Amino acid sequence: ELFQKEIQIRQRSMGAEHPDTLTAKSNLGNVYYDQGRTLEAKQLHLETLNIRRRTLGREHIDTLASMTNLANAYLVLGHSDEADRLYQQVFEYRLQSLGKEHPETLASMSNLAISCCCQGKYAEGQRILEQSLEIERRTLREEHPQTLTTMLNLASAYQVQNQPAKAEKMYRQILDVLIRTQSEDFPLTKNVRFNLESVAMGN
Repeated sequence: ELFQKEIQIRQRSMGAEHPDTLTAKSNLGNVYYDQGRTLEAKQLHLETLNIRRRTLGREHIDTLASMTNLANAYLVLGHSDEADRLYQQVFEYRLQSLGKEHPETLASMSNLAISCCCQGKYAEGQRILEQSLEIERRTLREEHPQTLTTMLNLASAYQVQNQPAKAEKMYRQILDVLIRTQSEDFPLTKNVRFNLESVAMGN
């Protein structure tokens, strides 16, 4: 409700295409997405993206953020081809402008990998995740949340592709990091331990 009011105020005082108005619309779209109102989120992110592309350019950081937000909504709605196309474009733009080892480029790689897995292209998704993890371990270290997220996604990819030895090894590595940096009672630690036990039992 507050974001809706902010959008109305900014539209009256600044105009519908002002960057602050678009940021407010993007924030509201993310709230809708988190609430499961994905169609409403998609519409807001699409509107925001079209304006940002026209006023800021295709490679502006805000435009790329809108592309990612829209791709996320498409993926949840089952429009995997549209999501994959946007994720690929964002990755290519960030690779060209920021380089392969920049955290934003690595985040784009992870999004692209998840999109591949959602389409059943697990081998391709696994390959991208392995490349991303190698860089993240070297540049961000294993304790970084982004590295841990990549490790979790990769462990899941191994598990889905019936590679229990690789999945078990990855879950053990994640568990070691969580115990060292968090605690045994940390919710994610418990989830990873459950997944590890499940893989070890062949489930």
